[in-house]
Amino acid sequence: MNKASSHLQCRIDAEQLDDLSRQAASAPRRRMHLTIHSDGEDPVQRLFIAVEPGTYIQPHRHNAPPRAETFLLLRGSMDLITFNDTGSVLERHALAPDSTCLADIAPGAWHSYDCHAPGTVALEIKQGPYRPAAPGERPDWAPAEGDAGCERYLQWMTTAGVGASGPRRVG
Repeated sequence: MNKASSHLQCRIDAEQLDDLSRQAASAPRRRMHLTIHSDGEDPVQRLFIAVEPGTYIQPHRHNAPPRAETFLLLRGSMDLITFNDTGSVLERHALAPDSTCLADIAPGAWHSYDCHAPGTVALEIKQGPYRPAAPGERPDWAPAEGDAGCERYLQWMTTAGVGASGPRRVG
């Protein structure tokens, strides 16, 4: 992160985003983030997220307390997928910098992302402070990251249309 002046807390340049993408490409989870807020207690959490095809982001929601999530796609392409309480797809929105580049997700909405292009980078903004997922923010209808069934669920997410229900969680 570049320190710019006493009035500008930081600035991020293209080279830093390139580096973040390189880190994501070599990371086991196929994603990496760069926070620009001061710490986890900051009332506004702001971070760049680099993701690569093949990363699994378990469907989740921000519900304790309910918080909106703003997601601005800067590079690459991905789909935002929203779900109902039983895991059926409610909506699928293609995101790309030259078309629909911003999604503002309603507080408490189940959502995930399906990355299509190497070098995909987004800016995520949501209310802080940071807290790990609370009970009820991870569903029982989708596998947790690292669980059996993640690959199968991710494969399903790549083509799931509105109304589709995914393979059920194993275990």
